[in-house]
Amino acid sequence: PIDADALLSNTPFCHDTMAFEQWLQFVFIDKIQQLITHKQPLPRNFAIAPMAQMTLVNKAGSDEIIELLTALDTFLG
Repeated sequence: PIDADALLSNTPFCHDTMAFEQWLQFVFIDKIQQLITHKQPLPRNFAIAPMAQMTLVNKAGSDEIIELLTALDTFLG
């Protein structure tokens, strides 16, 4: 689990308190799951893939994650 203080960040992607991968796991995925569970509208017009392209360079599995996030950006764009 992530330290609760890391979630208090006001910086986009919580960049000042956690790695991008942590933000995906503990913030983004959690938030999307909550929205779906409560039948709330999903966010629109956002771009997560560019941040993934910048932060996941040369990390294992990055191509697949970037491809998935690009598709999500397009779908919700």
